[in-house]
Amino acid sequence: MSRDRLRTSTSPDGRLIAQWHLDGTMARIHQVHNEDDAERGLTAFDAANLPDLVKARETHPEYEAVWDAVRHDRLAAVFAVADLPAASA
Repeated sequence: MSRDRLRTSTSPDGRLIAQWHLDGTMARIHQVHNEDDAERGLTAFDAANLPDLVKARETHPEYEAVWDAVRHDRLAAVFAVADLPAASA
């Protein structure tokens, strides 16, 4: 298991899918896919300035269900990798 691998979280209804990675103990959000919105189905964030979960919640409150899933999965990931060394640069 890698500390900085890309992770996926899904809202309970399966409509929203977020891709993110751990940065220390913070979740950095890469993108959200909305299965219900064919026209604007993908919200991608600037790779040079990925928002943490708090900032993503502030800028896209409409994705609350998937942010809750990311929060849950982030906590599980932090505790699962707590004893692993940080990724080397």
